[in-house]
Amino acid sequence: MTTSKKKKKITKKKSFTVRRKNWARGGKNGEAALLNLEGNMCYLGFACNQISRVRKKDMLSLPSPMGVLRAPSFLTEGEYDAGYGEWDVEDNALTKEAMTINDNASITDKTREERLKKLFKKHNVIVKFVD
Repeated sequence: MTTSKKKKKITKKKSFTVRRKNWARGGKNGEAALLNLEGNMCYLGFACNQISRVRKKDMLSLPSPMGVLRAPSFLTEGEYDAGYGEWDVEDNALTKEAMTINDNASITDKTREERLKKLFKKHNVIVKFVD
């Protein structure tokens, strides 16, 4: 007697936490970079560090995920071209919109957090903000 087993496709939700005291946004806590010289990260820096385990030293002064070798795949588009030994990767629409929200100095942090949570929830990514 044979039995067949169906494999379940598991879709894991991605999540990350933003520490407000180390969050570079809207002109607060230094330059908006994945990791700035003051040791603070923009919103996408927290995502790269926690979801893809990108080391902080590999994010220093980078403006966006497209410069990170192991950036989360949902933040970029393109691929590594082994023939030329170079990356052909760009920030995708999600990343560009998140950067616009994160860097907007004319909105409150409460509004910024709400917009970023809503944007990433559409992509099955849960974000928490903590003090």
